[in-house]
Amino acid sequence: MNEVKIDKRLSYLYDKIKPKESDPPLTRQVKERMLPDVLSRWKKYTEKPTGGRQMVARPLEDHVMDVIEEQIGADVKKRKKFLIWKDMDIRIDGLIEKQPKTLISCKVTLAPEAFRESFSYAYFAKQWHGMKNIRFYIVATYSVSESSKKLVEAGKPYVDGIYYLSEHPYLDELLNELKRMYS
Repeated sequence: MNEVKIDKRLSYLYDKIKPKESDPPLTRQVKERMLPDVLSRWKKYTEKPTGGRQMVARPLEDHVMDVIEEQIGADVKKRKKFLIWKDMDIRIDGLIEKQPKTLISCKVTLAPEAFRESFSYAYFAKQWHGMKNIRFYIVATYSVSESSKKLVEAGKPYVDGIYYLSEHPYLDELLNELKRMYS
């Protein structure tokens, strides 16, 4: 597989980010762009195993935001500081400043702890800015458990939707929603 030694940590994820014929078109496009970047970062990591936290997260953020920007025709700022309370800000993975403002949080895996982090961002952003002025979405490669999916229901109305690269609802559905919202 492209001269990269695959260990258990990457092999499961590789299956989730590898483009498949059954993927919806825009989800497949993100995977096709993302996979070479992930493999390149993983190869560098195996040659010199230091750092490594951004091997998948950074490519996920970059390529998801690029495709969203191309599809909706609006500027999507990456890793942007966003004020969520008085003098407290977060670094949100994607920000569309058109009205309504849209914040996008990317997660490699949607485990309960990852959801809680994004949920807290959504909660504070919406409370500070007003519920009608902010949309908050999460894009993840996959969900790790049914408990994560239950948290999604509990997180409404603060989290407007969660979309995936490897399961339903796919990223394409978020893109369709954003196109309707900003057209």
